Amino acid sequence: MWCGTLNFVILVTSSLTMVFAINAAAQDPRPNRMVGWLIVTAVLGCAFLVVKGYEYYLDVQDKVVPVVDFEIKPGEGSAGELFWVFYWVATGLHAIHLTVGIGLVLYMLLGRIRRGRITPSYFAPLEVVGIYWSFVDTVWLFLYPCIYLVGRS
Repeated sequence: MWCGTLNFVILVTSSLTMVFAINAAAQDPRPNRMVGWLIVTAVLGCAFLVVKGYEYYLDVQDKVVPVVDFEIKPGEGSAGELFWVFYWVATGLHAIHLTVGIGLVLYMLLGRIRRGRITPSYFAPLEVVGIYWSFVDTVWLFLYPCIYLVGRS
């Protein structure tokens, strides 16, 4: 539960920092603020992956990896395995998409911004990366309750 909640906070914060980066690109001809916010966004994305990696480590220790190493807990039956299949597929796909998002942010930093191709008069590519980042974050907003809050009431 704590891993999912921490990752929820990390991704919501990263959405905010991405918005700050886009606003800085639109308002400031000097790229310093935009670069700073994009670095924070990328670091938060990496922090999410570190927490998710630790959670995967704990899951492997608990033997909840379907097909590979799965022990049916008392009272779970096949529904427990179905949940864990959903968990691994959904969070794995999300992690892949987040990794792509981090790559896009780094491309903006090392490619577009460094070469002066993102300016207050033209920052559409950064906005597109921001839309992608928001999509990935929004997916987590749906996955979080489906995975971590089910059965907690």
